Amino acid sequence: MNNPDMPEDTKMSLVFLGNHGKVLKRISELFEKENYSVSHFFTQESADYAQKLSCDAVIYHIDGKLSDQDTENIKILKKHNDIVPVIVISGDTSKETETAVRRQGVMYYFTEPFEETQLVKIIKSGSSLYRKKLELYNAV
Repeated sequence: MNNPDMPEDTKMSLVFLGNHGKVLKRISELFEKENYSVSHFFTQESADYAQKLSCDAVIYHIDGKLSDQDTENIKILKKHNDIVPVIVISGDTSKETETAVRRQGVMYYFTEPFEETQLVKIIKSGSSLYRKKLELYNAV
């Protein structure tokens, strides 16, 4: 739940890359209750956004079938920040798509419809791990 006494710098940030719609609306509702700030960018903005990636986790939504552009966007995200957890949500349930996406180094691959409690658990875990890794990198 939101804690108004919690300092702003401890608030986790989540970026959703995809189209507006039911998935984004549900993600926003789920994670704002968990004290995450949720930002949204369209998938065609992924390459530009990756240059200045600043968040604790990324959810990349594949609308329909996996495209070459989706694969390239995920690759670019991981290239610019290889420790940020990238979670993919897709309506494409084929094993070929899941394999192609996982090859890019994503943390987790969900198919729609997805288990909301599992998504929250994965994002929380990935975000916490990301912050711990940042502390270690910054301590060196």
